[in-house]
Amino acid sequence: ILFTFIILINNFITLNNFLTAKASLGLLKYIIFFSAVMYFFEKFENKKLFFKYILFTVLFVSTDVLIQYIFGYDIFGIATSQAHGHRLSGPFGDELVAGAYLSKLLFLGLIYMFYIKLNNFFIFLYILFLLTIILLTQERSAFIISLFSSFIFFLFVKTKFKFKILLFLVV
Repeated sequence: ILFTFIILINNFITLNNFLTAKASLGLLKYIIFFSAVMYFFEKFENKKLFFKYILFTVLFVSTDVLIQYIFGYDIFGIATSQAHGHRLSGPFGDELVAGAYLSKLLFLGLIYMFYIKLNNFFIFLYILFLLTIILLTQERSAFIISLFSSFIFFLFVKTKFKFKILLFLVV
């Protein structure tokens, strides 16, 4: 309500009402999107299903990138990019965004693993596998973001201290 009130005041104060109203409607779509997402997640089954699909898409993309790394072609027949040192794109074709995609959805896939109460060892293998795949894509910023996020995750996950030390050393 406060946000809408500020937008209305801004529309009355501005010199160009049309451009301000157009920009305000552009911001309004985010409020509608947020409301739709909150409505979708009201039921537990929807949340669980959503995070399950995220986990499977992350595993699919990472497996496709691994196949592309080993054989030079992925499942869809897309070859490795010859530019920039044989970078891997996975199912994204000419777009070299596989590492960024995996780094942003890495922890959303973990949420499903916590829903089904998976063992910490499998969670560790999942993170290690995805960090390796992101490293293979040769996207520096995606790898650094994932690495720092993993360290922070390992600090706050409930495990024994010896296991945390082992995780830090392995990663």
